[in-house]
Order: sequence, then structure tokens, then C-alpha cells
Amino acid sequence: MDLLADREAESVRRWLAAHPQVEVVSRDRGKTYIDGATSGAPQATQVADRWHIISNLGDAVEEFLIRAHIRLEDGKALSEESQKLDKPLSSFSATPASQRKSQARLLRKWKRYQRVQALHASGMSLRKIGEELGLARNTVRKYASSATRAATSHAATVACQSA
Repeated sequence: MDLLADREAESVRRWLAAHPQVEVVSRDRGKTYIDGATSGAPQATQVADRWHIISNLGDAVEEFLIRAHIRLEDGKALSEESQKLDKPLSSFSATPASQRKSQARLLRKWKRYQRVQALHASGMSLRKIGEELGLARNTVRKYASSATRAATSHAATVACQSA
């Protein structure tokens, strides 16, 4: 094992070329290492390292849970929904530092989601919301349609109860 002087593709390529016995290169998804490993050890199999696989899996599960939570909120009464608006989703991570980081990311997403809902409810167009908040059109559409479904679901529930 060696420590390279920098994070350049050429350094990776040179080191791997000097070690032709390398059969497997474990790396992250950075272009530098892809290029260096491809040209320096064409015979080697490139694999994602364990940390990145677990990190990517954790991010994907977290994203899924955020989306599922938003959809689960849709069918509940507004009084119950309004009680939870200021509470961020919880996050479970291995270390306190990574838990704080995840919690901060979830809180930012949750605040962004709430802001999209508020702007959409005030009548602002989806395009304008995206421009104002710096969000992609599909993200704005997803957040806004989630709010619309919740309002429609609640209105239908109230109409059925009063009939």
C-alpha cells in the first residue's frame, strides 16, 4: 500500500502501471480514479469500495423514506398534519457526527418541501417557485402535487363526513 502525493489521474495511472500484479481496484465514483485505474491497470476489475456502497445505500433508503413519509402524510387529517409540519424526520446513523449531518440534510429538505407547498398554495407558478428556490422543475412538481393530493384528500374526507 502506498500513499500518492496527489489526487490526479496521472499519479494513479503511473502507480498502477508500476504494479501490473494489481487485479482489483477498489475506488469511489470519482472521475479521477476511474480514468487513472482504466489507463493504469486495464487488466484490473474496478469495484466500489465498501464504504461508498453502504453510504450510497443509506442515501437511497433515506430518500425513499422521505418520499414515503410525504405520501403517508397525504391521507391524514390536516389537524394531525399541521402538528407535524415543524418536526423534521428522524435519522439513524452510525455515529453522532453523521447523524447530525443526516438530520441537517433532512431538515433542509423538509423546509424546502414546506416552502414549495406554501408558495404553491399562495398561487405562485411552479416555474416561478423553481426559479426562486433554485429547484429543478420535477422536484417542484413532486412537492407541489404532494400538497395538492393532501388538500384534495382532506376536502373529500370532510365532504363525505358532512354528507
